[in-house]
Amino acid sequence: MSRPIKFRKWDKDLKRMHVCGEDVHDSIAFGENNEAYYYNEAWYCNLDKDKDCELMQFTELLDRNDKEIYESDDVKFNGRMYRVTWNYGRFIAVTLDDNVAYELHQINDGCEVIGNIYETPLEDTP
Repeated sequence: MSRPIKFRKWDKDLKRMHVCGEDVHDSIAFGENNEAYYYNEAWYCNLDKDKDCELMQFTELLDRNDKEIYESDDVKFNGRMYRVTWNYGRFIAVTLDDNVAYELHQINDGCEVIGNIYETPLEDTP
């Protein structure tokens, strides 16, 4: 069984998150040199060179409320805060207080997505 490959992008100019593929007019493509391109009807972005947007991959995992977990999400598990990141070919959750890393799949069943680094600054999260 293959996992769903999904991405979302943070538009720094519009201050808005968008899940790629939700609109029939958008798409994402990857080039030979690991370049990523985002297209829609009226806009194009080379995600590797343009700094007006950030790309985040879906981890394939869901939190305890069945919410999708993406790279750059902040999650809460057993009273501690973690940030989801991609490192050495895997998704990990890094504690925000002492920088200890765990495999994301070790905590995803009991964790809760409470925000992300773009829409909800850490000081705004419960």
